[in-house]
Amino acid sequence: MVDLRYHEIPGEEGKLSDLAHDSLEAGGGVIVEGKSDLDKQNHHHLDESRDEAPPSPFRWAILSIFCMIAQGNGMIFLALSSISDKIQLYYDVSSGKVNLVVILFYACYIPCTPIATTLVNLADNGLRKSVLIAAASMTIGTGIMCTAWDNNPESFTTILIGSAVAGTNGPFLTGCFTLVPSNWFPREERGFATSIGVLANQVGMITGYL
Repeated sequence: MVDLRYHEIPGEEGKLSDLAHDSLEAGGGVIVEGKSDLDKQNHHHLDESRDEAPPSPFRWAILSIFCMIAQGNGMIFLALSSISDKIQLYYDVSSGKVNLVVILFYACYIPCTPIATTLVNLADNGLRKSVLIAAASMTIGTGIMCTAWDNNPESFTTILIGSAVAGTNGPFLTGCFTLVPSNWFPREERGFATSIGVLANQVGMITGYL
């Protein structure tokens, strides 16, 4: 059996003996400054785990607030589509105009994406600013839509404006689904926290049909 422990050669301190070196090369090991590449990687991961800060006790509260915003986004997106026939009768508009509410929601996604991408990647509270903008635009847009109480086509225009304002929250919200867990949760909980955030958005879409 070959002894793979490090051996010092007299007069040549810090080097491996020929036998140990040949044996490691035969086994596929790479020697870097007296250590294999696997040892280097293991030490690197151990250092990362030591440097990781302890999880915040408020992380679940932060995730709950974010999930409420994500759920609200899904509800606004499909709320009118589930009662399209009633909207047509009340506002005296065609089905095409009712579908325009959803189209505007997606159309506003395109021009806002570069802004949201730049903002969320800022080192100075980029995540916080993105979530606040998403929540504010959704709240303002929904408020505008709620003022359209007159049953005429002109009042329906107010709904379209509100939908466009609320639709701007999409890019700001989407970029945070993974950033919230990565900033607030330890490594072993990030996948679970991300799935909860995404699920909240899907639950909002389902709720919009009710």
